[in-house]
Amino acid sequence: MTNVDRPAGLLPNRHVAGGTPQRSGGYTIADGLAQDLYSGDPVVLTGNGRDITIASAGDDNPILGVFAGCAYVDANGEQQFRPRWPSGTSATEIEAYVYDDPNQEFVAQVDDTLGLEEGEVGFNANLVAGAGNDFTGRSGWQIDKTGMAATATFQVKILGLARQPENDYGQYAKARCRINRHLLANAVAGV
Repeated sequence: MTNVDRPAGLLPNRHVAGGTPQRSGGYTIADGLAQDLYSGDPVVLTGNGRDITIASAGDDNPILGVFAGCAYVDANGEQQFRPRWPSGTSATEIEAYVYDDPNQEFVAQVDDTLGLEEGEVGFNANLVAGAGNDFTGRSGWQIDKTGMAATATFQVKILGLARQPENDYGQYAKARCRINRHLLANAVAGV
């Protein structure tokens, strides 16, 4: 089977305690933030109240969660609900939705031609940035195959292969994962 190359960032999959898998908290985005944010991008706090910004790939700083979209009043006074934040947007009443629960499970594509191997389940990995899609608002982030290991400072923990049609181990595999270096929880070493 050949997996489809379709990175989409971190997609909410399920919550480990059951119930609603898409539990989000409200945050803000600085007016005019010169950065694109796409649904599925990992985000961090800026250190300025509850403002968020995109995380850095491979950074060992804790991740707050995953950007789910935003609402704001644009420069024309129109209410907007968007899956992405366009760089430099001038707005008021900005609210960013972030999947910030440390027990949220996600699905993300593994980069590299080797993709995910069965023996890597339980390892930790970093994330790698990818170009977002301006039309759909979806992220292009993926799980970085390079250096997948038991390193506790890596950004996500690999939980297994995502249960999706036409998804198998190997190139472009979609993996279940959780944020390992979560701002609201403790990091755990991989196996």
